[in-house]
Amino acid sequence: MLSSTSTMAVILGVLVQFLLGTFLNWRLVTLCNCVFPIVAFVLLIFVPETPIWLISKNRYLDARKSLAWLRGWTSLNEIELEFQDLCKQLGKAGEIGIDNPENSPNQKLSKLEHLKLFTRKNFFWPYSLVALTFFLGHFNGMNALQTYAIKIFAAVKSPIDKYYATVILGVVELLGCVACVTLVHFTGKRVINLISLLGSGVCFFIVAIYTYISDIKHLEGPQHSDLKHNWIPTFFLITAAFLSYVGIRILPWILTGEVFSNETRATASGLSGAIGYIFGFLANKIFLSMVTVFTLPGTFWFNSSVSILGAILLYFVLPETEGKTLYDITEHFQGNTKLDNKVQRNGIDNKAFELEESRV
Repeated sequence: MLSSTSTMAVILGVLVQFLLGTFLNWRLVTLCNCVFPIVAFVLLIFVPETPIWLISKNRYLDARKSLAWLRGWTSLNEIELEFQDLCKQLGKAGEIGIDNPENSPNQKLSKLEHLKLFTRKNFFWPYSLVALTFFLGHFNGMNALQTYAIKIFAAVKSPIDKYYATVILGVVELLGCVACVTLVHFTGKRVINLISLLGSGVCFFIVAIYTYISDIKHLEGPQHSDLKHNWIPTFFLITAAFLSYVGIRILPWILTGEVFSNETRATASGLSGAIGYIFGFLANKIFLSMVTVFTLPGTFWFNSSVSILGAILLYFVLPETEGKTLYDITEHFQGNTKLDNKVQRNGIDNKAFELEESRV
């Protein structure tokens, strides 16, 4: 659930840009944006390294302190069980005060051995799944809508001012993220993402029909300006934004932190982000060309098809990871076990939680 808040922060930034762009000159917007990286740089100084990285470097005391900081500045004793579990997963001893690499039971892998880790099933399978979700999230139409919102709203003759419509779009995206953070713990990732893809697919399909009937072939809009029912595309475009950010636009980033083994997680997360940004770049880059070749209705039909076919594909390949331990998830992608599609929550239906309770 917490992993979905990172995308919510991104969308909050997008909303801020929409607001600034509505009321300020683009030069002033650029000047305002200089503040954010400076603030982020200062704040990151106070964030410790991750416990898993510190454990892998045999800095056990620092790892304990980092874990305690991340859990809310709690005492070292209160995080000891969790720390020992992390050490067990990494194959480390984790004795207090031992920060010497020479005492580590695991020898440092050679470069060739490290590269071989990325040829195994437990890397290719989850990486392919993450890449697929990134593709669906960018080519379901939402990426282009977010980038070319002003032109699209102008083309469909939105009854709302195109700049205000863009701000509403940003607000709705943020609300979608909030809904995801709230609901994913109860619905699980499978259900909420299937609803997200199917719902956004239907929305873009309706917009495609409207633009086809209204003879809106390009972003310049129709020759006549007296379009009837022009609230229809505006409503369904905004609804598509909400549904996209309830699920499929957030899912890849959640999976990135869950599906990779400890040995490959750091590099695999970087590669996952890279393929995500590549797909995002391509979706934006080819959108105008697609509108020129296939027209605006054809482009929206393509986006709708991606969403609906993607939902069918994810139904068969996406396991339910909500409430499952990282160990269980990595074992699933290793092929040693198979995750069920039930949502586990803290308490009576979460065996991992019961195990922790029995240790206390």
